[in-house]
Amino acid sequence: MALGRFVVCYSKVQNIFQEGIYCVTAKLNSLDDPQFVRCFMHRLSVDQLEDIFLTLISKYACKAQHIDKVEFKAVRKTISKQSEHLKEVRNRVMHSVWNEKFWEGKPGEHLYRMIYHKNKQFQFTLDEEEFDYEKLNKHAHTAICLSQFIHDFLICVVNGDTHPDKSLKAYFQFRDNEAVFPRKSDLHRFQNIDDNI
Repeated sequence: MALGRFVVCYSKVQNIFQEGIYCVTAKLNSLDDPQFVRCFMHRLSVDQLEDIFLTLISKYACKAQHIDKVEFKAVRKTISKQSEHLKEVRNRVMHSVWNEKFWEGKPGEHLYRMIYHKNKQFQFTLDEEEFDYEKLNKHAHTAICLSQFIHDFLICVVNGDTHPDKSLKAYFQFRDNEAVFPRKSDLHRFQNIDDNI
């Protein structure tokens, strides 16, 4: 159940990158219905989606008068950092061999050992990591908070020019030129993840 929850929450991150590409492309090209964009997005990896999204939204932000450039860079940097972390977790979760953890010949209580295969120039290494229900839920929680974080970033950038209340400062907290993640509002909102997936 926790594995499925993480996969669904991570998919929300992938989906908001896709929607962001769609929205920003429409804004940049003044298109009412850029359906052609959706045709190729389902074939792209999350790495590619993230790169395209951040490139397009940066291009749009350069032209936008309502965007504070320092705040924009801080939020974009946080998105990249958190996305990198989640991609690493996702790859470990989805591309590993899962074995139930045993103690003295008995299976453990919902605790699994994940064996991660790394292949670098035909050199295989094994890396073990223990995952339990709480650890997987923590990663799922990070993913759903990130998807909302990206969603609000998109709203501020593409709608802030017509809606002054949609400023980055209204949606994000900043400390030492960094955007705070996770936001307090998301921690409260997504306290029970199952209500939001």
